[in-house]
Amino acid sequence: MKRRFFNIILFLLIASSKNINSQEINPLDFFPHHVGDLWQYITYTQAGSEFTQIEVISVDTSYIDSAVTITKFNGTQEFYCKIFFKDSLVIYQNTPSGWGILYDFGAEINSYWLSDPFAQLYTKYIGETEEVVFEDTLLSREYWVGPDTLFILPYFTDNSALGIGYYYGEFEVGFTVLNGCIINGVQYGIIINVEDENNINPPEEFLLNNYPNPFNPQTTIRFYIPERSFIKLRVFDMLGNEVRMLLNEEKDIGYHEINFDGSGLPSGVYFYTLQTPKFIQTKKMVLLR
Repeated sequence: MKRRFFNIILFLLIASSKNINSQEINPLDFFPHHVGDLWQYITYTQAGSEFTQIEVISVDTSYIDSAVTITKFNGTQEFYCKIFFKDSLVIYQNTPSGWGILYDFGAEINSYWLSDPFAQLYTKYIGETEEVVFEDTLLSREYWVGPDTLFILPYFTDNSALGIGYYYGEFEVGFTVLNGCIINGVQYGIIINVEDENNINPPEEFLLNNYPNPFNPQTTIRFYIPERSFIKLRVFDMLGNEVRMLLNEEKDIGYHEINFDGSGLPSGVYFYTLQTPKFIQTKKMVLLR
């Protein structure tokens, strides 16, 4: 039964991938840029949480060398992005040393580029999947950012959803989630009053991720549970065989993490499943030697 369940998951993943590739979409919908568009993020680490708000305050179409220049404000300073239509929809973001490529919507899967000349950071386009964002299933593009072109240990990940923009990212000591946003006058999620940003409540839902991913041979699986629960955390291979039981015990509300060591396992795709009496979620990780 267990093997059949995971074979069904694999079939659905492949089928959804084919459907995604067949869709005709406007790439700029992954990068909303209307005046007044606003995003509120919360970054969670073991040290606590941090609130960030970003708002589009102007869109200028008068520049000769670019079709659109966007000015954003993050609460302390302005920063700028440019959309170059002549370069197959390349979006640049200003850096201390000049303009770096933020997104290249014409890039092939697994291609990469120098995204920050000052810090010598590279961005790699991983591909498209379907993800649930604010209870809607949306097309999502994933990018990795790292110090070199190997991307064995990326500094952080960037996930952007169709119609929403950047909504989720992971880094070595935590992750950032989109709490709420306003896109072209429509609100998604929960918008926090800026005056209340220091009173951010813990998330009300389960969170699950691992870093690094891909990994060799160790990765850390992090999760948040909104209530005390009996937890099962298991790792399966592509055929649905359980290769490791990582947790089988009761855990308190809050953030938890556990190390997974893939030594002795062959390279490939694995699934890890977090299960409680009220919740189950499965995510994919890649052991790459």
